[in-house]
Amino acid sequence: MKGVWFKARRAVESGFWDTCEVTAFLEVQTEWGEVRWEPSQTKEMCCRLIDRAEGTTQEGLIPYTAWEGILLYPAQEQIAAGSRVTVTKETGERRMFYTTGETSAYRTHKEAVLTRKCPYV
Repeated sequence: MKGVWFKARRAVESGFWDTCEVTAFLEVQTEWGEVRWEPSQTKEMCCRLIDRAEGTTQEGLIPYTAWEGILLYPAQEQIAAGSRVTVTKETGERRMFYTTGETSAYRTHKEAVLTRKCPYV
């Protein structure tokens, strides 16, 4: 049975045409009490980005499109909530997102919901 899941995982991962660079952040407190979020580690992995526009919202006087995406990545990898994910599409196009919430784990892959809004502002 283990061999069946391995073949299923390989089949899912064969659709990971994109690559992504994942940067995790740590909360660091300075000597004078200020709290900062600093990048801690970066890793690169294969992935697949499924993105779509969520509609137009308005912040102040400027309307903008709120982008949301889903990142599919290998089951053995880990991505922490709030990590910065820079995806390089198969075409060479680069997009930057941040992970939101917890990752959904399946036997063949994992999925993380992405947003364009930076949580560290």
